[in-house]
Amino acid sequence: SEFKTTTTTEFDAALREMLPHNPKGIILDLRNNPGGFLLNAQEVLGRLYDGIALYEDKNAGDLAALPTISGTSDTRAFTTPLIVLVNGGSASASEIVAGALRDTRAATYLMGEKTFGKGSVQNIHGLSDGGSARITVAHWLTPNKSEIHKLGITPQYLVPYAEDTASAVPCVADRQPPPGQATCADSQLAGAIKLLTTGQAPPAVAAPAATN
Repeated sequence: SEFKTTTTTEFDAALREMLPHNPKGIILDLRNNPGGFLLNAQEVLGRLYDGIALYEDKNAGDLAALPTISGTSDTRAFTTPLIVLVNGGSASASEIVAGALRDTRAATYLMGEKTFGKGSVQNIHGLSDGGSARITVAHWLTPNKSEIHKLGITPQYLVPYAEDTASAVPCVADRQPPPGQATCADSQLAGAIKLLTTGQAPPAVAAPAATN
């Protein structure tokens, strides 16, 4: 749900449970994830590949490379096919993770809807009247040096969210099935499962027009 202090420990535990079963693929669901701690984003990326996690642009081209942070060998999923689910609620650290995986990791696809577009680093300064001012001091760029801020990230597979009878999936996280049913409905998760298990991509959908 967000990148917090417990995220890396929880992610490692999930990988240790899952990887011995040699899964066909992994679905990383970053939908409605508003971000959080950059350190934990670097650590999650370090379980999925080794290299540059992002660039910090401090002054119009003054780029500082920030690396992934690796874990132990039993938490590395460097080659397992991966689909990252994103939407308009995916912001900040979750966009860093999605963009880095798109740019850097083989056998990785983004699916869902365009992300929020929050890629700035801000300092908060207190004012004498009790208010505060947020000053942007840097922007984050993906490993391919693509800007995130105000642009967002458009996934390779655009899949609008829908809950229809053709999108039956296991209920995950805290979702519960409707009364009298055993499954949930989620077109994006269903599309990711189908792509991983059958290789069948979802139907092409035109990207929404850009807005100012």
